[in-house]
Amino acid sequence: MWLRGVNVGGRLSWYAAPLNVYPPAPLVPGQRWSSGSGALKASSAVTGVAAVDAAGRKYNALSIRTETTLDGQVSVRTVYFVPGLGVVRHETADGSRAELLR
Repeated sequence: MWLRGVNVGGRLSWYAAPLNVYPPAPLVPGQRWSSGSGALKASSAVTGVAAVDAAGRKYNALSIRTETTLDGQVSVRTVYFVPGLGVVRHETADGSRAELLR
């Protein structure tokens, strides 16, 4: 899956080159990939499989850790991805969590 740009505050910004958010299936633990566009760099890895409760359901989700670097600042996030369904949870390094499935 590719990301061509972002919408921040109602302003659409296109990347010079699309970012590779997820490589083609199948994703497997230990798999790594990276992508970049200008000063933006992202490096991701499937770190394992985790049991996730989301929206009253239980899933065995792939845990994907991504480090994003922009202008020397690094942010880290972990998403929990269920193949065939998508992201069911998003967590940031500060512990913030969002359940992304209804």
